[in-house]
Amino acid sequence: MRILCLILCIGLAAAYRHHTHNRALNTLYRWKQIDFAYPSDQEKQQAIANGQFNQTNVIPLGIERWRNRIFLSTPAWKKGVPVTLSTLPTSAGEASPQLTPYPSWDWHNAGNCTGFTSVFRMSVDHCGVMWVLDSGQVEAFEAPRQLCPPTLFAIDLDTDTVIGKYPIPKEFVLQNSLITNLVVDSRDSQCRDLHVYIADAWRFGLIVFRNSDSYYHAMSSSLEFVVSTSVLRDPSRVNNAVDEFKLLGESRGPGGQVSAAAIDRNGIMFFNLISQDSIGCWNTYTEYESRNWDIVASSNEILVFPNDLRIDHEVPQFAWIISNRLPMYQFNLIDPNQYNYRVLYLDPLEAVENTVCQPRLYSF
Repeated sequence: MRILCLILCIGLAAAYRHHTHNRALNTLYRWKQIDFAYPSDQEKQQAIANGQFNQTNVIPLGIERWRNRIFLSTPAWKKGVPVTLSTLPTSAGEASPQLTPYPSWDWHNAGNCTGFTSVFRMSVDHCGVMWVLDSGQVEAFEAPRQLCPPTLFAIDLDTDTVIGKYPIPKEFVLQNSLITNLVVDSRDSQCRDLHVYIADAWRFGLIVFRNSDSYYHAMSSSLEFVVSTSVLRDPSRVNNAVDEFKLLGESRGPGGQVSAAAIDRNGIMFFNLISQDSIGCWNTYTEYESRNWDIVASSNEILVFPNDLRIDHEVPQFAWIISNRLPMYQFNLIDPNQYNYRVLYLDPLEAVENTVCQPRLYSF
């Protein structure tokens, strides 16, 4: 049975083993502060002078990979964030490159609601379409303003063209909603029967989008975070499916907060333990309990607050991670003389070697 694991920053327990394999974790890029590739230095200096660009207030949050490119989001949580979605090559030519606005500078005009406002996270389907979740809210850490409705964008990565824009209907956006994460569910080779599951972390909500007819469904719950996707994909069941949401096994307990998780082709789930500066794993063919969890990477230097994690569609697969020292950013404690933001990648097969997550050969 296909299940959807929605881990919405729920503190769940703890007896993790610590067979840490940092040899499987590599740094692609690192920055002391984020910089953007402006058309000219004159335009950059003008943006700094008028307050449109303040490096101190820019933080990378979401990450995705498609072929030879990495995509990063930089939400407009504070003033002075001129770009909210960017791209970089996977071949690291330099350690701290400038980010290139994606798909172009023209899409980054916060406030007019024709382009991007404040992108949180992205998810690429296997057909090469990147689904982009834009919160529509700016200055969330200062004086929050909802400039535009939360919106789901679809971008064809072969042509770098925005092919769809779907504002989330007002009736599904509750007061104090925080639209934070998304999962793409596509079952056929041409992505015709595609659904996107969108998490509302503060209102314990789940929004289901069906691409075939742009039909939205809203679903609210409290602590549940596992549900069969057959329920979410059925218009006749989804709006009255609270009882279908179930707790999955044991609690991870104090220090077990997770904001993103992904499953590789071998059925191994990797998840970011944001309070432990670590990446955890679980073999989904086993029970969800402490004896079947492990830690595959841990560092209080390069993994300080590993905020997002995605697994790409490539062969071989890699897990991609953003670490961004979010608590220090939130309270204006970022030291511009230290490396604060990193793009990291993890070999899933190497990472789980000699851990309880390592796939086993079963005989019947």
